[in-house]
Amino acid sequence: MADIDLSIFFVAAHNGDIFILKKCLDKGLDIHSCNDLALRIVTKANHTKAILFLLSRGANIQAVYDEELIHAALQGKTKTVRILLEEYSCSQEAKIYAMYNAIFGRHEEIIELLLQNGVSPTENNGAVLNVVKLCNNDRINNLFKDYLK
Repeated sequence: MADIDLSIFFVAAHNGDIFILKKCLDKGLDIHSCNDLALRIVTKANHTKAILFLLSRGANIQAVYDEELIHAALQGKTKTVRILLEEYSCSQEAKIYAMYNAIFGRHEEIIELLLQNGVSPTENNGAVLNVVKLCNNDRINNLFKDYLK
């Protein structure tokens, strides 16, 4: 499908225009384009009918949870991170990106939550540890010591 069709699809999502969303999908546009960006757009814009429509057509709700986890970690929203980790099944990939954000933001409580929820310091061939080293913060380094034993 042409790039213009994809941009039309995302504008339709922004506007909550189910007619255009349906038309694009019926033409063969992949609902999962850009990691279910259309669903994330309609969710942020609170277009309830469009959310339900995209979900009925196979959009992956996981993308919304994952994005929220990554942003909450970046912004230091410990309570939101805790809820997302406890109540929803966020992907391991999202947890890893959330960890990077928490490390760079020096959000120690969030780092600890992510470690407790299965993000290993050796994820991505040790990339998490490399980010810890780049951060160069003794308190954050100490958080990881127990998980390296």
